[in-house]
Amino acid sequence: MKRYLQLDIKDQQKKVIIMVLISICISLVLSFHTVAIADTGKKGNLIAVEEGGILLIDEHVYLLSSDVVVRSETGDRISLNNVSMPARIYFEYKDTGMGPLVKLIKVLSKENTQDIIPQ
Repeated sequence: MKRYLQLDIKDQQKKVIIMVLISICISLVLSFHTVAIADTGKKGNLIAVEEGGILLIDEHVYLLSSDVVVRSETGDRISLNNVSMPARIYFEYKDTGMGPLVKLIKVLSKENTQDIIPQ
């Protein structure tokens, strides 16, 4: 009888340790995922669009999202091919494991240097 009791206690300890480790792993994954969810907005100069969806903005490399929204100075949706470079832009991106991923680009007029709230 003592032997079975000892096995039950050891099994319970193992289960508790496993549950604690699993909860730590889940909390770490969720904390990293939460950081990646937040969008960051910046202004910069779009210098080039390269093959493979790579943007060069102020000498930094960004990835282009497949569902990127590009807006003109008037707020109309346009193609990225219609933007003459270099262009002053406001852009929003997410930090991902592969690098910063651009989700929104708004072309700014040359005269407009104040902060823009995207539509």
